[in-house]
Amino acid sequence: MKKIIYYIHINEAQKLPPAFCAAHFSQRFADSARFRFARERLQSIGAGALLWFCFGDVEETLLTGEYGKPYLPESAVQFNLSHSGDYAILATGEGALGADIEKCSEKNLPVARKVFTPAEQAWLQTSPVERFEQLWTLKESVMKALGKGLQLDPASFEVLDMIEGKPVTVENVKLYSFTTRHDGYCISLCGEKELKSLQLREITAEMLLEKDEKQG
Repeated sequence: MKKIIYYIHINEAQKLPPAFCAAHFSQRFADSARFRFARERLQSIGAGALLWFCFGDVEETLLTGEYGKPYLPESAVQFNLSHSGDYAILATGEGALGADIEKCSEKNLPVARKVFTPAEQAWLQTSPVERFEQLWTLKESVMKALGKGLQLDPASFEVLDMIEGKPVTVENVKLYSFTTRHDGYCISLCGEKELKSLQLREITAEMLLEKDEKQG
């Protein structure tokens, strides 16, 4: 099964007029002003823009699950947002779905003892930073697919089989995954259906404003 992940660079998010943001994701836009750093504000705006691009003006209809994961009520389509550094991403699909993007550095490595199993810790020693990214994005995608986030202890399950293209079963849910890289970032997606490939589609400010104009 082929999946698409939409992504936007924060430089593109910065080009979006405030009026556009306020019109299509007013709450997220208002909340973004609370972030201390510009990069975090633009990550949030980018995520809101991707959600609007894929689903339209749905902000007021979104609900959240028990552990805070947003979803579209009365819809078979699931979505998942993630952001890191210069990018925000959005994945869509049916059934349990989780996506994560990360760009790690050596400063992240000390937490490996807390979030990875002994076998995973041994595996990442060959190429610590790169393998940390892959393990962590897979862990995050699983936790997000199940709708629990960090309420699910990342060290309580193992994702090494996913790296070999095999599914893993976590909390009685069988999950498949796919990992790719873009511009120095690691991106992982997992879901209940086997993933044969992963297509990345860039969304720009020009595309967003053109769509807005056509709908206006």
